[in-house]
Amino acid sequence: MKFLYNFVAVAMLGLGYGSVAVAGEDLNSQIKALRGGFEEMVKGTLRRETELVARYDEELEKLGKEALKGGNLDLAQAVRTERERFRSREEPGEGLSEIPELARLQKIYAESCQRIRRERADAVADLVKGYRAELWEIQAALTRKGDLDAALVVKTESDRVAAAG
Repeated sequence: MKFLYNFVAVAMLGLGYGSVAVAGEDLNSQIKALRGGFEEMVKGTLRRETELVARYDEELEKLGKEALKGGNLDLAQAVRTERERFRSREEPGEGLSEIPELARLQKIYAESCQRIRRERADAVADLVKGYRAELWEIQAALTRKGDLDAALVVKTESDRVAAAG
């Protein structure tokens, strides 16, 4: 997770390369287009976890209302405690509840969250690999043109991306 946020910060800062032309486009435009694709991927992967968080909270609320309606004080109290813990950290309480209805929701959330985070990490790794490959292509084109200063700027960005991972 730390990598993801560090990389987002790098991507959002702006790269400030000036206007070095590569194959008819300036370097800023190429980097901006690559960064835009990355930002959309990050937004998409974070959106799935955000939706899961909202859904879990909704399901807890629904279970709590059912517990109240059915007069199940133990379940209602457990759900209230879980919602308070969850809202403060966006993570379920430690371990599964002893109450089966709540334990079922906790297990579904935990498994879904693990899967989403694993898929997000894989997607970001693929994106970083593609981003670095594209940076390498730009760097090589600049080097062939003899624009070593611009090529070194691109290499620095690629190295920074690699170090963030």
